[in-house]
Amino acid sequence: MEMACGHFHNIKLNLHCCGSSGQFTSALYFAPLLSGEGEGVRVERRYTVTHNSIGGQMYVRNSKSLTLAGAKKMMETATANAERAGFAVAVSIVDAGGHAILVQRMDGGRFHTLHSSTTKAVCAASNKRPTTMKGAAGQSLDTMHALGLALAAGADRWTAMEGGYPVIVDGECIGGIGVSGANWELDDQLAREAVEAIGATWKIDKA
Repeated sequence: MEMACGHFHNIKLNLHCCGSSGQFTSALYFAPLLSGEGEGVRVERRYTVTHNSIGGQMYVRNSKSLTLAGAKKMMETATANAERAGFAVAVSIVDAGGHAILVQRMDGGRFHTLHSSTTKAVCAASNKRPTTMKGAAGQSLDTMHALGLALAAGADRWTAMEGGYPVIVDGECIGGIGVSGANWELDDQLAREAVEAIGATWKIDKA
């Protein structure tokens, strides 16, 4: 087993008995502490070691998560660029599960933009692509199907309005950002530039 050098916290060892056979599976969890405010991404390494198991399958995989420092950098980038353009916007940044990390409305921003930006961020993180008139598989949608998908997924889970972008690192979606309050071209631009500000990308496939 190879691990990067550094300090670790939350080191755990869990033993699970696999039925009457007496076989045990041990799971090790290491969460390395990364130094520096500009990292933006926390790498969580979870290792599963299976003893006397059939096939020796791994039940836990490595994962990454967006840090608060990364979310703050994205927020600062989006709001600063919006201010320079003369717009008061709302910006929402969520993790890979659609849970809020940071939500902010600039002075003078309209209150409905908070909900709109959050919906964009959640939709982008779930679809793993920018918010557009495309479905989960990247298929183009007409107005009827776009509205139908929004109703089926939930009004706070899916939107075709531009301004939402996923945060992709090494092919893994670690979150999403939504911007609302400017025109749709600028909403889109502000969200994209915020993702790029932490060295992430918004492309996970060619769709």
